[in-house]
Amino acid sequence: MKIIVAVALFISFSNLTYSQTHDPNIWMTDGIVNAIVQTGNTIYIGGNFDYVGRYTGQGTELSISTGELNTSMPRVNNAVNSVISDGSGGWYIGGNFTKVGGLVRNNLAHINSDGTVDPNFNPAPNNTVYDLELVDGVLYVAGNFSNIGGLARGKIAALDPTTGVPTSWNPNAGASVNKIVVSGGTVFLCGGFRTLGGVPRNYIGAVDKSTGAVLGWDPNSGSTVRSIALSGNTIYAGGYFTTMGGLDRNKLAAIDATTGATTSWDPNPDNSVEMLEVEGNTLYVSGYFDNIAGTPRINLATFDATTGAITGWTPNPDGVVENIVFSGGIAYLGGWFQNFAGQTRLRVAAVNVATGNLTSWTAHAEVAVLSLAVDGTNLYAGGNFNSIGGVLRNRIAALNALTGEATNWYPDNDGIIYSLATSGTNVFVGGSFSNIGGQPRNYLAALDVTTGLATGWDPSPNLSVRCLHVNDGKLYAGGNFTTISGQTRNRLAAYNIADLSLTDWNPNANNAVYSINISGSQVYVGGVFSSIGGQTRNYIASLNISDGLANSFNPNANHFVYSIAVDGTTIYAGGNFTTIGGQSRNYIAALNSSDGTATSWNPGANESVEAIALSETQVYLGGAFTTIAGVTRNYIGSINKSDGGLASWNPNASHSVNAIAIDYDHSRILVGGNFFDIAGEAIHGFAALSDPSDPALPVELVSFSAKYLSNAVQLSWQTATEVDNYGFEVERKTTTTDWQKISFIEGHGTSNSPKYYNFSDPVSSTGKISYRLKQLDNDGKFEYSNIIEMDTKIPSAFALEQNYPNPFNPETVIRFNLPQAGSVSLKLYNMQGEEVAILQSGAMDAGSHSMTLDATKYGLTSGVYVYRLNSIDISGKSFNASRKLVLMK
Repeated sequence: MKIIVAVALFISFSNLTYSQTHDPNIWMTDGIVNAIVQTGNTIYIGGNFDYVGRYTGQGTELSISTGELNTSMPRVNNAVNSVISDGSGGWYIGGNFTKVGGLVRNNLAHINSDGTVDPNFNPAPNNTVYDLELVDGVLYVAGNFSNIGGLARGKIAALDPTTGVPTSWNPNAGASVNKIVVSGGTVFLCGGFRTLGGVPRNYIGAVDKSTGAVLGWDPNSGSTVRSIALSGNTIYAGGYFTTMGGLDRNKLAAIDATTGATTSWDPNPDNSVEMLEVEGNTLYVSGYFDNIAGTPRINLATFDATTGAITGWTPNPDGVVENIVFSGGIAYLGGWFQNFAGQTRLRVAAVNVATGNLTSWTAHAEVAVLSLAVDGTNLYAGGNFNSIGGVLRNRIAALNALTGEATNWYPDNDGIIYSLATSGTNVFVGGSFSNIGGQPRNYLAALDVTTGLATGWDPSPNLSVRCLHVNDGKLYAGGNFTTISGQTRNRLAAYNIADLSLTDWNPNANNAVYSINISGSQVYVGGVFSSIGGQTRNYIASLNISDGLANSFNPNANHFVYSIAVDGTTIYAGGNFTTIGGQSRNYIAALNSSDGTATSWNPGANESVEAIALSETQVYLGGAFTTIAGVTRNYIGSINKSDGGLASWNPNASHSVNAIAIDYDHSRILVGGNFFDIAGEAIHGFAALSDPSDPALPVELVSFSAKYLSNAVQLSWQTATEVDNYGFEVERKTTTTDWQKISFIEGHGTSNSPKYYNFSDPVSSTGKISYRLKQLDNDGKFEYSNIIEMDTKIPSAFALEQNYPNPFNPETVIRFNLPQAGSVSLKLYNMQGEEVAILQSGAMDAGSHSMTLDATKYGLTSGVYVYRLNSIDISGKSFNASRKLVLMK
């Protein structure tokens, strides 16, 4: 089985290569995963997380109406601190990233309206960008950089938004600039600087918009100003200061925008202010305060900008709000909060401005949302997250193994989950919870595989359950408990699955059991115990499945055993030991099943091994180690069964790996833990990695894109290499239909050169449509690509977009929207007003359209041209718009 290495739309591979890849369709978490079990096409995960969602990178686009992701957006590899619309459906983003969509883009990038990264815009500031403003055709950039566009610029610059080339404007701040506000001919700015243009200006100042000259406006803050906002003739400033203009002003002040004098307004918050925003007559203030204007307000407050009085709005988010944007009477807020106005909203929320109430809109993010911007029906969110637009799942979730998405199965749960097992219609769950599946259940429960509700079974052990194992009609449970189902069972118990009755099996361990595995008539257990089954057994034992008594197997480890795997007559044990089976063995060992003596297999790790999974040829390890066999393997690695040699497979996790399972049907290694990065990608908590024991090379899918043109969706994809590729089935899903095969495109068999594929899908309905590719081998095995979405609804308004690329040579594409059918002309004029080309003249249907301008066809020379759209719809309503384009030969 080959694995399709599918990446997001127009994302290419980085130069950093690993001996494995991750499946980008498999959703990640926002926390720790301790347990994984798969049944058919469902993967169950449990641990200590609140959320699961698609890997998006640290910036992406969402629908402002539904919160759904635009999966065509390029992934950003690090924090996005600021984002603004380019006015044509695209975005400028700033932060401290180094790649966007696989392309090198240091700290600043332009994303086009079709989701591609602008190849012509690459100013590459040499340090972090904090704020962006696009005003009067100039892009203002603020941050901590000293060079941008190849020129020296002190923390703030003005760029040509098309080319990224800096203008001569150079105010030269002495230290970081956090925020800028442009008003009329003035640019107000704040940050950590003490000078502007060589003139003393403490943390806040103003410069001329045209020349960059420092103005006389000098509020003189006593310390760092984190944010400013303008309302009328008042500049509001918030930060860490305790004085402003020589007056006592604690963290928040109002300043006359003309004179720079501090006003009498003094709300005096009890801690720092991080964000300010003005909408209409309302000032929004967020920070780390609990009290402001003498009134209890946690982290967020609003003021009447005319009277200065605090309002009655009390959302009390449990974390700071970093950004607010407004659209259609709704305020979208992003930050560090997880609870807003008494409801769960993970780091992003929407509020009705008129009522102050939360809307039903949810997107949820894995980590903080630092920046937001709105353009039409789209919201771009940036931050520290690597997943947004997912769903709430408290410590337990079910994922579809084919699509990677969360299913609707949602038991809810109030405590950590350590172990999972399945049998028939039951999903057995062990952990430290007291309520799960809608019922009180202490530490152990059975959930309905369809509904997620707790069944009537209530064994109620008195302490946590750490491991579960199903074998031959019985459920085995181990942990810290001493009673279960009202009976004494010290740390181990067994149930008949048929009626879930407690059996007589009672090995009576004297301390915790962490692992259970069964082979034939033997139950192998590991943990913290020193006595079990009536015998002294240190940390690991083999028990008779019939009576629970310990047999002759006695490895006698010198410390805890966390994980056990069985392969015929070989028992693999991982833990915190350094001797086991009569030999020195560091944290991992292979034991003879007959007597527990260690075999010669001895890779050795430098720290504890907490998870083991076996394939035909490999032993996969996870834990707290950073070396295996003396070679760097951070928290995860693979060992050859045959000789104990270290395999080249190296996912390089950023933190501990707690669980490993093998998805044989899809040739993947499922990995759970406490990591934030694995296989070279910022994946949190859970990942699906390619299986290194699969001998076939991947079909390397380097792009998969969709465009809606003239009432058809145009699909395009490219492969870099192919091995034994029979071809691709194109599958479609709509809001009313499930996945359906709509076409088959023949592959190129085996190839090491790029291959290009196209397919056009005529669509008569409007709305969201999803597409995916099913790549088939010649032997009938298959794997799915990433899923991409298109919105084919009729546009709500006329629009003429900026051509792309621009400048261009020789071709460029012009796109426009028609909400109704009508007569349309699209013509090109030179700068003397002479008509030089007609691209369209006649009737057109409602929808999103595009036209290609070929300069060669019309004999155009280099220069600036104007394209003009004129439309008269069937009701007689007219629409006219024009834009400039640049031909550079």
